[in-house]
Amino acid sequence: MGHRAYGAGTGRGLLAVRKKPELQTMSMEGMVLKMRPIAGIDIATGQAVILKPSGMHIRLVGWGSR
Repeated sequence: MGHRAYGAGTGRGLLAVRKKPELQTMSMEGMVLKMRPIAGIDIATGQAVILKPSGMHIRLVGWGSR
């Protein structure tokens, strides 16, 4: 049986209500960059998942300037 990684919630501590990490995918459609949120990543037992800027990645929403 595999595992599933889910987007992290806002919880307590470092993350405020406006700040949250999101799992996303990135793709190019013609000349347009598209980033879309994903609910989770299926991870087969004994396998690894690589997150990288040009594919599946974690975006820190709301972490810019105040």
